[in-house]
Amino acid sequence: MSALFDVDGLWEEIDEANALDDRKEGARQLDTLIERMEAMLESEAFPEATALLHYAIGYSLYMQVDRTPARHDAIVQHLEAALEADDEYDLARLYLGHASYDRADYVEARRWLQGIPPDSLATSQEWTRRELITVCNMHTDGLASTRAHLFTFFDESRDVDDLDLWPVQLVTAIVEQLALVTDADMRASIAKRTREWLVAREQQASFEADVEQLARHDPR
Repeated sequence: MSALFDVDGLWEEIDEANALDDRKEGARQLDTLIERMEAMLESEAFPEATALLHYAIGYSLYMQVDRTPARHDAIVQHLEAALEADDEYDLARLYLGHASYDRADYVEARRWLQGIPPDSLATSQEWTRRELITVCNMHTDGLASTRAHLFTFFDESRDVDDLDLWPVQLVTAIVEQLALVTDADMRASIAKRTREWLVAREQQASFEADVEQLARHDPR
């Protein structure tokens, strides 16, 4: 990477904009950063940074998706361009998975997330990837059909630190999907294992409302 290209400085600016309590000002700063990065790409002055710049633009757009949902196409365009420039840029795959998941395109989300080697991400990102794949399986194949996969996830994530796994998406999906499981014994089994997992992770208090919902399916 060229000594003239300050990667750390770029990410510091992006992180600072995302961290602002004033979301409008944060969005304005990100828009300014995106314009700068797009100009850098157009200038072709930093060819070695092509993948990084496309990823940074896609990431910045994604972090503002609550403000501009219409930017989804631009998010995908830049993240895919990052992969065209560097097929091993797995962070781009991760956020392509996130973007598809947010649009409830679970087949596409799973495709992107499963294409990431497990050892290529930070620990928290890897557990998010695995959590989202599990949820995608539930949405596409049904909770009953993915029970074994779910229980394996429970076993493997039992002692994972809260900072690396806060399973809001998974618990929410389980509670919603349980009503679709027609076998009462299977429904009770899944509810019981989910509650036991949350207790083992000492997260039952944080998911109190969900635990109450689970208890209705397994009153024993």
